[in-house]
Amino acid sequence: MSLVISKKRLKVLFTLAIPIIAGMLSQNLLNLVDTAMVGQLSSTALAAVGLCTFLNFMAVGALMGFSSGVQAISARRIGEERSNEAAKPLNFAIILIFFLSCIITSISYFLIPKILPFLNSDPKVVQSSIDYFSIRIFGVVFIGLNASFRGFFNAVGLERSYLKILVTMHFLNILFNYLLIFGKFGFPALGVKGAAIGTVLSLSCGTVLYFYEATKKAKKYGFLERSFSFKEVKNLISISLPRSVNQLFYGAGLSALFLIIGKVGTNEMAGANILMNIMMVATLPGIGFGFTSATLCSQALGRGDKEDAYQWCIDIVKVSFTLISCLALLMILFPESILSIFTKDKEIIAVSLIPLRLTGLLVSLDVCGKVLMHSLLGVGDSKHVMFVSTSLQWFFFLPLVYLIGPVLHYNLIGIWMLQGIYRSIQAAIFAKTWYNRKWVQIVI
Repeated sequence: MSLVISKKRLKVLFTLAIPIIAGMLSQNLLNLVDTAMVGQLSSTALAAVGLCTFLNFMAVGALMGFSSGVQAISARRIGEERSNEAAKPLNFAIILIFFLSCIITSISYFLIPKILPFLNSDPKVVQSSIDYFSIRIFGVVFIGLNASFRGFFNAVGLERSYLKILVTMHFLNILFNYLLIFGKFGFPALGVKGAAIGTVLSLSCGTVLYFYEATKKAKKYGFLERSFSFKEVKNLISISLPRSVNQLFYGAGLSALFLIIGKVGTNEMAGANILMNIMMVATLPGIGFGFTSATLCSQALGRGDKEDAYQWCIDIVKVSFTLISCLALLMILFPESILSIFTKDKEIIAVSLIPLRLTGLLVSLDVCGKVLMHSLLGVGDSKHVMFVSTSLQWFFFLPLVYLIGPVLHYNLIGIWMLQGIYRSIQAAIFAKTWYNRKWVQIVI
């Protein structure tokens, strides 16, 4: 297998990938800004927001699969030269998301505050978590809608519109957070409540902008056309549902991870929140490359070119591994400088130093796994992704985390070593699946 990629393919790759990656980076840079802002309040506030971030991720998990379903089907229609039907899955997703988000928000609003005391023994962390989550949960509908618009925009070549909206939304979030967390320019200082309000407001603004942009540029793809097909809806659900289940269990797994780390200590929990946010930023270019691969592979299958679909994923894995390896060096060489951006607490920095170095050692392989995973989602193999991801997380990783953390007292070092092993195994399984090429038989 040649390591050289043609200039033509690199141009196609980066033309599509750069806006997506820039958008993904801005999204998690925003999370880091949130973390840094909340970190100025107290370690209790930081731990509370970290716990709620993953509870919220679990709450929106049932909706996030629509993004993958919309992108896979829309890109396939573009490849099949049926572009006038490309927005149909988005139209159906919007309706389903509105309905499901009402149910999810209602259940979560009343249920999660009752569960939180069982997830953390520190009463201050619990109260701050309730204050944050009871507001943040109202952003679920906007997250689901924005993710589906993102999938559609990436599939049909509107990546720059997606980037423009995302950057605007994140600028607003930083502004709202600054005003409402710290009480600037006459606004009340609301602390963690201000962080939650700022995020929900910015998400809602993003949804309005997505609708506006789609109304201008996506009419030719059938956006908001009054047509209904049970076959199309069934197709969307069959691809989206496994991914939604996967995301739901993944979010629940992250919440369980924080529950376990919380039993180790509050400093460890605060440190884990910082580490996870740093790791998300480091892997986001890989996820952006994964979205790019999903589009290019699905379009190639739509044209009937199975070999090109296979090769796109391989080429993108090569590029992402090379680029992320450079970023990983910063984590290995300057961990204390990176951690000090988010907290001045020396105890939190001390427990996080070695885990951050471990992250740097393994992040390139994890990124390759994410590219492979999103490529499989792009060609419609969401059931296999769900099975592998959920099984490894719940039957391998989490039981061993509990053993290593609260039982054997290896703190974050042991937990982060185990996380590296778990993600490496997952990447290897997805690589084998892609190499076997059974996914070429999937019809969507």
